[in-house]
Amino acid sequence: MLEINAAVKAQVAYQADSDAIPVARVNGITTAAVIPSGGLLGGQVAVMNLDGWTWEEATLKPVAGVSFQFPPINRGGGFGGNPDAARKFEDLKKERDARVQRVEDWIARARGYAKLPAAGRQTDWTLAALAPIADGTQPLFVAASNERDIRDAVAFADRAGVKIVITGGLESPLVAPLLKEKNIPVILGSVLTLPTRQDFHHAATYRAAGELAQAGVTFAFGTGGAANNRLLPYEAAISVAWGLDRDRALRAITLDAATILGVADRVGSLEPGKIANLFIATGDPMEMKTQFTHVFINGRSVGLKSKHTELYERFSGRPVGVK
Repeated sequence: MLEINAAVKAQVAYQADSDAIPVARVNGITTAAVIPSGGLLGGQVAVMNLDGWTWEEATLKPVAGVSFQFPPINRGGGFGGNPDAARKFEDLKKERDARVQRVEDWIARARGYAKLPAAGRQTDWTLAALAPIADGTQPLFVAASNERDIRDAVAFADRAGVKIVITGGLESPLVAPLLKEKNIPVILGSVLTLPTRQDFHHAATYRAAGELAQAGVTFAFGTGGAANNRLLPYEAAISVAWGLDRDRALRAITLDAATILGVADRVGSLEPGKIANLFIATGDPMEMKTQFTHVFINGRSVGLKSKHTELYERFSGRPVGVK
C-alpha cells in the first residue's frame, strides 16, 4: 500500500452484492459514506445509496472528499516492554511531523496544478484528486481520535489552508471549543466501546455526542466499518441515554450527517424535491425493540430480507427434537 492514494476511488470498490448491505437496510439505513483507509491519504470518500445492481447505480455522490489517516505519535515500551528500548518522544514527533509535512507539500503542489491551463498540463491523477481539497471545494476526512492528534490536525488544516472533517474523534469533546471556533464537524467513531483512557469515566464515549452538542459542534455518528453499520441507531440511542437530546440524536443520523457529506440537498430529510430515502417503523428507530416494516431507497421498496433474517427463518423452523 502506498502512502499517497488520493486518486483511489472508493466508489468503484463498492460491492453491490455484499451481505452487509441488506443487513444494514433492515435497520433503516439507506445511505452510507465509504471512507477508504490505508497509508496517509487513503483515497476518495464516496456516498452510496444501499441499493442498486452496480456501484454506478448505487452512487449518490462520487467524491465527498479525501481521507487522511493523521499519523499518531505512538510511544511504546520497546521490545519486550523494556523502557530503555523506547524511542524518545521528540524523535517520534519529528518523524510524524515529516509525514504530515509530506501531505502539506502535496496540497501545495495540487494548488499550483489547479492553476495551470487545463489544455496544456499533463494529467496527474493524485494532484487532480487533491485540487478540490486545495481550493476548499471538498474537505479532508481526517482520522484522528485522541486529543493531541485532533489538536495537531486542526493546526495542520490552518497551515495548509484546507477544510477538514474529524473522523473517529472519541476524544473530540476535550477540544470541542476549538472545533466550534474553527467550524470543524466530527463523524464520531463507534461510541459503543470502552473509554479511550484508563482514568476516564466508564461512560466517556457514551457522553461524547452530548458534550459535542452542548458545545455547538456539528457531528454525526459512524460505525467504523461495514460490519457494524446495522448498529447505527443504537450508537445514537446510547448517547441519548447519557445526555444527548433525542431530536439532536435523530438529526445526527439523518440531516446533519447528510450536511457533513455534502448531500443535504438530496437526502437527510423528507422534503419536496429530495430523493425518497425513508423507512416506516413500528416505533422509535433508536429503540432496539422497534421493527422496521418498510425501507425505500430512491423511491423503491428494497425489502427486508438479509443474511440474518434468512438464518433466523431457517433455524427457527427447525423441528423440535431434531438432533
